[in-house]
Order: sequence, then C-alpha cells, then structure tokens
Amino acid sequence: MDNAGKKPVWSVQPPKGMLKGDYYRIEERFPPYYPGVEGEFPADPGHLGIVEAVKADGKLIFLELNEITAPSYYNHLYQGISKRRSSYSFWQYTKPRMQKAGSVLTMGMQYVEQQMLEKQSLSGDFDLVASASGSVKKLLTFAAKLDKELDEPSSKKLYSYSEDYGWPHRLAEGGGGERQDPLLPL
Repeated sequence: MDNAGKKPVWSVQPPKGMLKGDYYRIEERFPPYYPGVEGEFPADPGHLGIVEAVKADGKLIFLELNEITAPSYYNHLYQGISKRRSSYSFWQYTKPRMQKAGSVLTMGMQYVEQQMLEKQSLSGDFDLVASASGSVKKLLTFAAKLDKELDEPSSKKLYSYSEDYGWPHRLAEGGGGERQDPLLPL
C-alpha cells in the first residue's frame, strides 16, 4: 500500500462488542535495526514481537500484531514499551521520512491484520505499507509459526468486551452535592 502524500490514519480501539474464542499467542525476540550494530549488544535481548489471534467456530475473528521495543532503543522515552499502545506512532510521524511516506508502523500492522482476517490465514503473501514494514516483516515470520497452531483447539480462551462510551462526564456546582446532569449519577 502506498500512502505517500496522505496523512496516516490508525486506531488502537479494540473491536466493539463481545469477543470470545480460542486464544493463541506467540512472542519472539529479534535484534534492533540500527544499521551496523546487530549483534554488538549481547546483553540486549532485542525487540519483542507479539502475534495474538482468536478463533471462534473455526473462523479467525481477531488478530493483533505488536512490538515491544528493546531496552536499548535509541529514544529513551520509547525503551521497553508497546509501539502499538503508546504514543510511538505519533512520534514516528514527526520524522520527515514517515511524513513523506504518509505511514507509520501501526498502520502497517493494521493493514496486514486486515488481509490476514480476510484470507483467514496468518501465513502467505501480504501487501505491506511502504516505509513502515521492517518490523511487520519480522512479525510475519512469527505469524506463520503461530498459523500452524490454529488448527487445534487452544487451552486458553479470550473473553473481551468493548463499547464506545463517548465522553462520560458530569457537571457539579456549589460543592458538588447537586445533580446537574440527569444522565450521570453523582
């Protein structure tokens, strides 16, 4: 996918409603991508790639790719954090290369996840987002390993519920004892 010249769009919103089924997960380490330094930090375990999948009634219903950064990540704010569940993609988009490409890592993850769900498989050939796919390429190798487990029932079950709560808030006046918003209890 080429998103050059366009603003990136992504979400970390989990699927709305009830999600339940057999839960599968794989996580593996891979070295940081700093040019010329692979293998130079033996004490650094590298990045942690995570692939999670949920199947129900023989169908793949949820999939998420994620990456936890290495403890040696060059930006100290982003050492050992989830690239997916943090402000990492916003920071990544401040880089001119990413602005030119119009993409960030989270977009690349979501783009591949969508294809996997449509194909009902974690292995095969998938289109990648330009300029945001180095980590995704590594995650694809982990996903292919996990794909082999999906034919067997899992001993782990996932139960998840998400809903759009809008913007719950209340307004209090005069010490907070009076109810001003009839929809929300004090």
